Formats: sequence, C-alpha cells, structure tokens
Amino acid sequence: MGKATKNTGLQRGRSVADMQKANDVNGLVKAMSTQLAAALPKHVQSDRFARICMTTLRKQPKLMKCETASLLGSLMECSQLGLEPGVGQQVHLIPYGKEVQVIIGYQGYVELARWAGVTIHPPRIVREGDYFEVDYGAER
Repeated sequence: MGKATKNTGLQRGRSVADMQKANDVNGLVKAMSTQLAAALPKHVQSDRFARICMTTLRKQPKLMKCETASLLGSLMECSQLGLEPGVGQQVHLIPYGKEVQVIIGYQGYVELARWAGVTIHPPRIVREGDYFEVDYGAER
C-alpha cells in the first residue's frame, strides 16, 4: 500500500499559477487551506477564514493580478496573526504594483492586544472645561 497523502490542488497537478491564471479564486485558497489552517491560532475557525479570504479576493480583483507568491504570503501572514482580511477592518490587503501589502488596521491591533492580555480603554472626547485625570501607571 502506498503512503496516504493529503489531496490538495497542488498535488493533483494544478499549479498555483495555473489556478491564478484561470481566475479560480476558490482553487487558489483551497490549495493552501491545509497550510493556512495549520498556521491559524486555535480561536479562529479554518473554514470561516478560508471563506473570508475567498470573499476578499472576489471583492478586490486587483489582488489576483499580483504575484502568486505575494498573494499567498499575505494570506499566510493574516493566518499566522489570526486576523481576518477585510472583516471589521482588522487587516487590509492592498495591491501595490505586483506585490500585496498587509496593513493591520486599528481593530486588528486591538484584537492582538486583547489576545496578549492588554486592556485597551476606548477613547473618549475631552472638551474644554471637562474634568479628567490621567493615570499612567506606576511611577518610574
């Protein structure tokens, strides 16, 4: 008996470049789904993450014109961070020439801080005449 292998699009003979050229967004993400899922933190569901990636790519067709390695690398970076591209402005995928730039949004930094145990208080408006105190923590 032969060794059992995982059945991904890459192992069936379809290269990532071929899938990109055919605009097969689903195949592109599915081919990497095993690797993306392995990189995801435990609190993020892999099926949800894959669907969000596919939706983001459909909504931003310019991303599909970027280099395949850059696109897949940006999705892997999002996966490793546990941040969802395009949802709740956690992380943005920006096409810049043939490269994809990963820009962490405000909500993404809030999530990363929360997972690290840092408490972030929401900003409040202070107007002239308002009384407020600032506590920077322990004296240095």
